[in-house]
Amino acid sequence: MKKSELFKKSIPMLVLLAVLLASFPRTSNFPYQYKKGNAWKYETLVSQYDFPILKTEEQIQKEKDDAHQSKVPYYRFSQDIVDRNLEDLKSLDLRELEPYRNVIASSLTNIYEKGILNNHGAHLDPVAKGDSISMMYIQKDKRALKYPVTEIYKLSDAKSRLLKDVAQVCSKPSLDSLLKSTDTYGLVMPNLIYDQQTTELVSEEENQDLSPTLGYINAGQTIVSKGEIVTSDIAQILDSYKAEYNVS
Repeated sequence: MKKSELFKKSIPMLVLLAVLLASFPRTSNFPYQYKKGNAWKYETLVSQYDFPILKTEEQIQKEKDDAHQSKVPYYRFSQDIVDRNLEDLKSLDLRELEPYRNVIASSLTNIYEKGILNNHGAHLDPVAKGDSISMMYIQKDKRALKYPVTEIYKLSDAKSRLLKDVAQVCSKPSLDSLLKSTDTYGLVMPNLIYDQQTTELVSEEENQDLSPTLGYINAGQTIVSKGEIVTSDIAQILDSYKAEYNVS
């Protein structure tokens, strides 16, 4: 058989061999053994390539927990509650407070504009539960704006504000009792409704945006020097380098 014919017949076999070799998983073992707290026993290790410093599972979980703790709750502004109570005021028998109906209406309008939160009782509402919440979102007219919780009325504070506003023009010593007996205080109720679904959705999206890396090591950068103690930070970099090394 001529050499040219032999060569042509061997080409398919060579191609098949190449395909088989390429399909085998590549194994690459990291050639260094190390332990946190021990000295690096090899020569100074310099990175051969750029690679990311991967966060540990503990770091990622802590960031998720911190994000959950600091999540900003969402509340919906209920204009229906405002409109209904201001409308009810028009037919309310105010008796001795009749001359101050417009003052009461103006006070209620201003209080509701800021928003009223529940004092207590709502099982899921973080403010009502007394959680350490400093900021909140209020969704109104299809817009969600961020406000300090201290700028929003709690139910008891809203009633105190109404009393104070009316007291500026009405000097009756029994004013508080009149507001109770005429059920004027009953027109003051929470108009900010906790939106658990939006709160959880936004929190989940923020968790997904958490970066899995702490930074990068550049090619040519020293990772650990000979005799250097392998600290937690160095061990984390070595773990990241090992992960990159084993897939390269």
